[in-house]
Amino acid sequence: MKSKTISTAKRSTDRRPFFLLISLFFSLTVAAYDTLPITLTLDDGLCDTYSFSFEDFKEHYFYTSPTFHLENDVKRLRFIVPETTSGDSGGGYPCFALAEFYIYDGQGTMLSLTARNFSTNAQEPTEGPMKNICDNSYGTYFHSLWSYRDETTGEHYIDVSLPKSMKDFAFGYVSRYNAVAPAKIIIDDAVRLDEEKQKEEEERERLENHRDSLVCTVTEVVKGQQWDLDLALESTDDYLRYTALQMDVVPVTEGMTGDGIDISIELNKERLPSHQMAIGKGDWGTPRVVIYSMTLDSIRGTSGAIVHIRLTSETVVPAGRYLFYVTNIRLTSVDKIERILNTLEIPVISTDPNEPEPRNVFLNSVGAEGMAKISADKAKPGERVYLHANPTDEWLFKGWTAAEEDVVINAPESAHTYFTMPDHDVHITAVFEVNGIATVTTDSQTDIHTLDGRHTDYPAKGIYIVSGKKVLVK
Repeated sequence: MKSKTISTAKRSTDRRPFFLLISLFFSLTVAAYDTLPITLTLDDGLCDTYSFSFEDFKEHYFYTSPTFHLENDVKRLRFIVPETTSGDSGGGYPCFALAEFYIYDGQGTMLSLTARNFSTNAQEPTEGPMKNICDNSYGTYFHSLWSYRDETTGEHYIDVSLPKSMKDFAFGYVSRYNAVAPAKIIIDDAVRLDEEKQKEEEERERLENHRDSLVCTVTEVVKGQQWDLDLALESTDDYLRYTALQMDVVPVTEGMTGDGIDISIELNKERLPSHQMAIGKGDWGTPRVVIYSMTLDSIRGTSGAIVHIRLTSETVVPAGRYLFYVTNIRLTSVDKIERILNTLEIPVISTDPNEPEPRNVFLNSVGAEGMAKISADKAKPGERVYLHANPTDEWLFKGWTAAEEDVVINAPESAHTYFTMPDHDVHITAVFEVNGIATVTTDSQTDIHTLDGRHTDYPAKGIYIVSGKKVLVK
């Protein structure tokens, strides 16, 4: 506790018995504190002796604190009771049992307080309402939660909203009889504590809502024999900064192994230049990868692979879908928070090396007064590619054409048809025309009028009158 000096400050003794005036007159000290919290114990005069009251003819503990001087103003004080004079008080743990509670300003003047100035985190529901703490009667009292243990609420406290902000204050209380009274009180700034609690709640909520996952992209480098797996970390935000990652790499399922799958693992130093990677054996003898940074640089959940894994088979793996697993994934944050992620199941597709490559299908529309679609822009030789055309109301679909001579379109005049993909790229054109109107160019046309009869030498694309007939000018 910081140093204390003698105080001669006088306090109002209105509504207090004569012997309290004596205790106020001999008020021990003025405490020179800079900041809260302040801790008071029996050494500071808490609950040392009790006195007889002629108000209710009972014995009570009476206490008046020194005047505390703070560097900054306080708006709301919190009085926490971590210890009482009686081990069997209430449920056998620290609680309040007070008849009256007082606050004084730096000049020793008692502040006028009502029940609205008081609140608590541990109100006993069956007795002792908060209003009794300031009703000027020793026969009524406030009793904090004694029917439950304090694990329910944490340490019991009383908050006092001050009528004015103060740097200097003192307090006093009258206990409920001589059985239960605070033997240790911690005084703190309730506003600051509430702000800290709110921040803790926000941090807890962010932590609960934070999500991380490993994701993987797979590329078949050599058909049936080699695959590249790129692992990246995805996070909902950068709330947690991870500095280390552990994971077990489990070989692919039986059937893909053949004569053996070689697994090589490489750290992406471009993404994590200050990290190191160690590879050992996991619980089942599979590779265990640990990525760490001695300088606590973080592995952020941003785009880009952090680990490259290459699978290489000595022989061709039969075509099919196989599974590769990354398990026991553990992330450790800079703040020593460990997150365990779900097992990552990675499908690895093995392709028959003799299977032909898919070829491109290109689609062009003439007229553009309709919509044309193809079922796929890539197809393997021998696969069917379906064609669909939908002209607008004033247009007709004329037909499909292919730039390649060996491409045979089934029913090329049909708006919905197909062709069989050859072993090369294909260029398909959908042709539309105006319903019942001829199509011309303007190269040799001189007598061109708009539909409302105005002559034009430079018509845009559309329908015009040429030599007395409606035509489509292209």
